[in-house]
Amino acid sequence: MAPSPGAGLQDARRTVNPAVDQISVRVCDGSRVPVREWTVLLPAGATLQQALLATGEWPAHALPALTGVFGVQRTADAVLTDGDRVEVYPPLICDPKERRRRRATASTGRRPTASR
Repeated sequence: MAPSPGAGLQDARRTVNPAVDQISVRVCDGSRVPVREWTVLLPAGATLQQALLATGEWPAHALPALTGVFGVQRTADAVLTDGDRVEVYPPLICDPKERRRRRATASTGRRPTASR
C-alpha cells in the first residue's frame, strides 16, 4: 500500500524534539507594568491554558480572559507549538469605535451622520 501524498510531512510551524517530546513556550503578561515574562517547558500538544498554569501566576479558576499567541487572540484550548509566545492582554477600558465617535462629535460640535 502506497503512502498518502503528504504522509510524513510535519506542520512547518511545529518543531518538537522527538527524543524529549516537549515544547518551549514564552508567556508574557502585558497586563502588568513592568511586563513579566516566563519560559516554560510543556509536553507536546499542550494548550494555552496549560502554559498559563505552568507559570504559577494564575490559579485555575481565575485565568485571564484576553489571551493570544503572537498578537492573535486565541482561546484557552488553543494548542501551542514550540517557540510560541503566549500573551496576556490588559482589558479594554472603552470600545475604540465609541471613543472615536465621541471625539468626532466633540471636535465638530454636531452629531456624526450615518455612512451610506
